[in-house]
Amino acid sequence: MPLTATVTGRLADLSSRARPDWQPEAMVSLDRAAVTLDGTAVSTEPVFMDISADGTMSADLIVTAEFAAPVRYELVIEWLSPTGGTALRERLPAFVVPAGGGDLGDLALVETTWGLAWQAATPPPVSMLWLYIEPTYNPDSGAPLPTYTTPDGTTIEHGELVDWSA
Repeated sequence: MPLTATVTGRLADLSSRARPDWQPEAMVSLDRAAVTLDGTAVSTEPVFMDISADGTMSADLIVTAEFAAPVRYELVIEWLSPTGGTALRERLPAFVVPAGGGDLGDLALVETTWGLAWQAATPPPVSMLWLYIEPTYNPDSGAPLPTYTTPDGTTIEHGELVDWSA
């Protein structure tokens, strides 16, 4: 079963107040259907985040590194008006989910990094997605996957996509 992590956030209006008279829905989905490293097929059907009266919200999502190919999560918020019907639909910036989870404010990717990833045996010089690839590794050799150990002791395997912080 793929590893999951908790993603949190808070819904508010421009004055930073929750809107208790409105009914918000926060729907998270993948940018495309995908397969996890253990072979689980995952659809793009949205997961609804749990939202409390003060606007805080959370959901447990599959860690991005658990997917066999790079994916991004998308968050759509619908504000249902007190009189009925959808009054507003918003799409937030795409994000990835690290093993430790986190707050949407920290996870949302800067729009200029969309589609960019550093593919190398060494980490990127700036914060961005990093696909760890050891160019000398031969998968037919029977050798174990190469690993990279970060300064904090985290191990990254050949072919793993991580959200690197420089």
